Amino acid sequence: MNMELPKKEIKRVVLTYPNQKWKKHDINTTWFLPPYTLCTLATMIKKDYCIKIIDANFYDMTKQQFQNEIKEFSPQVVGISLL
Repeated sequence: MNMELPKKEIKRVVLTYPNQKWKKHDINTTWFLPPYTLCTLATMIKKDYCIKIIDANFYDMTKQQFQNEIKEFSPQVVGISLL
């Protein structure tokens, strides 16, 4: 199975961690979750794509702030990482 993204059509990629508190607020959603996997993936594809990492959990973004960050960057692809 070929997992390559078509390089000609996709130029901008956003990799994200949504804010876990949007769903619920308890001990499981308040601990720090470093974006290691997002950073690793970004490093692997950075030579072919313009990448932005949005860590809404770390910055405690609202849904509107999160949406605005994505819209402002205008990506063709959004990758979302969840617990």
